[in-house]
Amino acid sequence: MIQAQTESRGEKGVHQPGAEFLKEFQTFLTFLQNLWGLLAGVSIFFPFSNLLLKAIPLRAYGEEGGVYNHLSPPLLTTATTIVTLFVLLSTFTGRGRLCRRNSRRTTVRNAWISFAVSLSVLPMFHSFGLTIGALLPLLYGIKAFFYPSPLHYRTIPEMAYRINATLLCGTNTFLSGYARRAHPYDFYRLRYVFAGAEKLQEDTRQAWMEKFGVRLLEGYGMTEAGPVLAVNTPLEYRAGSVGRFLPGIEWYLDPVPALPEGGRLCVRGPNVMLGYLRPGTAGQLTPASTTRGAGWYDTGDLVRVDQDGFVRVLGRARRFAKIGGEMVSLAAVEEFVLRTWPRTRHAVMSVPDPQAGEQLVLLTEHSAATRQALVERARLEGASNLIIPKRILTVPALPLLTNGKIDYPAARALAGKMLAHRQEAALSGKP
Repeated sequence: MIQAQTESRGEKGVHQPGAEFLKEFQTFLTFLQNLWGLLAGVSIFFPFSNLLLKAIPLRAYGEEGGVYNHLSPPLLTTATTIVTLFVLLSTFTGRGRLCRRNSRRTTVRNAWISFAVSLSVLPMFHSFGLTIGALLPLLYGIKAFFYPSPLHYRTIPEMAYRINATLLCGTNTFLSGYARRAHPYDFYRLRYVFAGAEKLQEDTRQAWMEKFGVRLLEGYGMTEAGPVLAVNTPLEYRAGSVGRFLPGIEWYLDPVPALPEGGRLCVRGPNVMLGYLRPGTAGQLTPASTTRGAGWYDTGDLVRVDQDGFVRVLGRARRFAKIGGEMVSLAAVEEFVLRTWPRTRHAVMSVPDPQAGEQLVLLTEHSAATRQALVERARLEGASNLIIPKRILTVPALPLLTNGKIDYPAARALAGKMLAHRQEAALSGKP
């Protein structure tokens, strides 16, 4: 079944790539294709419906990512597109992703969990909420309760108590909010709590263990990988890591200059998407590929894999700054700032610097943030001065996406405006 969704801030004057994609999508998505998608989805449970698929002409995507037309479509295979997700990414404009039938089933099959009640609070137009929150209960006959918004920090713990939830998934932002507002007994039945989509902070991990006696199982993945690549389990767990790779996933690390250990992660497997639908391509698919050929997907993440196979994410490749000839992870700087001012959102960006090449700018919700406090924290931890942001900008609230992640393009634009205003005020002599 093809599901097209779009995420957009909906602000006046803001480009909405999801709406553009949907308009393009409508030009080649016909009634017969929708009917075919419905039958294809039902065939997971009723194999006889595959016979009806032969009579429906449609346009579909093949294993190699090409578009073909035929009067007798093939039976539903592991390469068949079942989901098309349109999303606005946290780092750049959005695009469509086509996911295979077995992409979702591979992730679900490797979940290996037996439980009774799932509380799904993540939106289904995100891959995490769609696969783990919706498809996992659907395919395995698990009782599920769906709540429309993950932002209701008081209500969701109460619902978990009322329905005796045993499984919960969320991001660090949401899980931290539940920990602050929930009664210690609200999550008494929870057996598995999976954290993903953003790095799990240590204070969130400790809060859940101390208040609820629940160990958070951090995982790692992306929409392009259906969406899980690695995850901690109760039997194989290592704090600070995102667990081991799921079975069936091939991977390699592409070396990165100036990075002493680890590399840029590339993966291949049955869960990897068929490809991208980009603006202006009228439905033509761009398959995933790297220097090793088609089928490999470059995650854009820098990771390190230890001798036991546990994966540690160092950060996004584009979220590194080169300062004084050294590579500095912006994610690591954000963690350093978070240790200084916990329970507050922070975003670190790099801007050009005529002397050092780049300089770090901190955008924070902590109203009393000062650079001196960061200098003292760095001295206490024995950290390099390179991780101390040169400029600090305070705001009432950082811009967020609907999944709780920081909207970095909007944050960068906001920081740029504030820096420009400061520069104009300095030149004019006004405060």
